[in-house]
Amino acid sequence: DEHLESLVIDHGIVCISRSGYDGKATLDSIPALHERKEEWQMVFVENDFLTDLSSTKLRAALDSDESIADLVPEGVYGYILEHSLYK
Repeated sequence: DEHLESLVIDHGIVCISRSGYDGKATLDSIPALHERKEEWQMVFVENDFLTDLSSTKLRAALDSDESIADLVPEGVYGYILEHSLYK
């Protein structure tokens, strides 16, 4: 909880919606975050085109040496590769 609290309150995150998931409700259900809801540094993005995207899917593709170029924008793809994210 401490790590998540630091991300959400001290640093800020972007939460992109996915079908079947309610990011606000999920975060609000965590007591340490609920108590400090007014301090959240978050941007919630409603999205209609990335409905099947998840970090789990990206990790699995990268672990299998599959390309993720068709899953994310070119700049994001380059950033992930450059910084060895999801490894």
